[in-house]
Amino acid sequence: MTIMKLVRTATAVAVFFMASSVCVCLCDAAARFSAGGKKVEYYRNHPLTGSEDYDRAVIVIHGYGRNADDYYDSVREAQDMFPGVGTNALVLAPRFKTIDDNPEDDELYWSNGGWIYGRESLDGQEYSSFAVADGLLETISSRFPKVTEIVIAGHGAGAQFI
Repeated sequence: MTIMKLVRTATAVAVFFMASSVCVCLCDAAARFSAGGKKVEYYRNHPLTGSEDYDRAVIVIHGYGRNADDYYDSVREAQDMFPGVGTNALVLAPRFKTIDDNPEDDELYWSNGGWIYGRESLDGQEYSSFAVADGLLETISSRFPKVTEIVIAGHGAGAQFI
C-alpha cells in the first residue's frame, strides 16, 4: 500500500494570520524527529510516540519564511474557534531548515527554495524534503491507529510543497 493511499484527504489551504503587534505562541517548544539519519524540527500537540486519542491528523507546511511555529499556532487557533471540529486532531508542523537557520550538526537542511520542490538536503545525507513528509505519513499510520483522515495544508511555499 502506498503512502498516498493512506491519505484520504490532501488539500492545500490558505492559513491566515491575524495582524497584531503581539504574538502569543500556543506551541510547545520545538521537538525533533529522526529522518534520513538526522533530525528535523517540528511543532506538535502530541509526540510522535503514538496514541489512540486521535482520529485525524493535520500536517501544516510553512511558507518560504520557514515559520512552522506560526503555522502550527494558526491551526490550533482554528481548532479553538470551532469547538468539536478537530478536537481529536493530531497537529504537526515540520520546519524545513536552510543554512540561514544555522542548523545543528545532526539536523537536515535544504537550499532556500529546494525544500519546496522535494530536493535533497545539503547536509551530506541527500535526503529529500518529500521523504520527510512521507516519513511523517508512515509514522502517523503506524503509531496512531485510529487516524482515518490526514489533511496536508500549506500556504504560499507550503502549498507549492504539497
